[in-house]
Amino acid sequence: QIERIMSYFLKTLFRSSIFFVPLIFCFLFFLLQNTASVKAHEFWLYPEKFTVQKHEKNPITIRIGQYFKGESWPYLGDSFYSFNYTLNGKKIPIKGIDGDDPAAVLAFESNGLAVVTHHTKPIEIEFKEWEKFKTYLENEGLEHRIPDHLRFGFPKANITEQYVRCAKLLIAVGNKSKQKDEFTGMPLELIAEKNPFTLKEDEKLPIRLLHNGKPLGGARVIQISKRSGERTKGPTTGADGRALVTIPGKGPWLLNVVHLIPQKAPSKTHWFSLWASLTFQKL
Repeated sequence: QIERIMSYFLKTLFRSSIFFVPLIFCFLFFLLQNTASVKAHEFWLYPEKFTVQKHEKNPITIRIGQYFKGESWPYLGDSFYSFNYTLNGKKIPIKGIDGDDPAAVLAFESNGLAVVTHHTKPIEIEFKEWEKFKTYLENEGLEHRIPDHLRFGFPKANITEQYVRCAKLLIAVGNKSKQKDEFTGMPLELIAEKNPFTLKEDEKLPIRLLHNGKPLGGARVIQISKRSGERTKGPTTGADGRALVTIPGKGPWLLNVVHLIPQKAPSKTHWFSLWASLTFQKL
């Protein structure tokens, strides 16, 4: 798999010599900009533990893959706009060294619900075949964009798209907290309106989707269970950006939403997409 090759290449060269750094970045961005298979994969943050005690070290990995399985990616300072965690209203930048894998090791100073976020810089991809682009739209619940693409007069070959990832991870620090997730300022953001660590067995998780801080309706929520690996299309957000997501089993869960925006001249790309992910555990 291409992501396995890329991850291995990065880790090996970063450990070899700093003189390989320019080669690493060239290789990474070439593959990311020219491999549609990477584009179609989820992007999420994953901890060693979803529940920790104060001051307990907890490695956090950046992952790209499918069905909640993927290779870890190292810390690359030039690849993101922000990498932070927020706890009890205080936002802390996460700093690292290029090549660190796991990308971060966090130890929280107080109890509460820690919100870890990662907002990447844009990368461009090209879909050379119409059928591959259609399949991608169908997989992400974006079927309505198929007729839009034709109506806008966009081509059926060499379709270009620029995309940005907005990943969020929730970690419970200390005893069960009644604190809720919060908006952190990413351009597309999934917000859990109830602490998922306190969900009852048959209780649905209320979520809200914000685009540039405003509710985004009509967006399909994709949900994936770590235990089963099952990937299903969940609810669509209402006009207020809200939806109720059924979480049928315990364990880690990944929610994913893609918002696809047509581009106009003089832009050289046809589409711009924002990918929001939310990772948490149901106890």
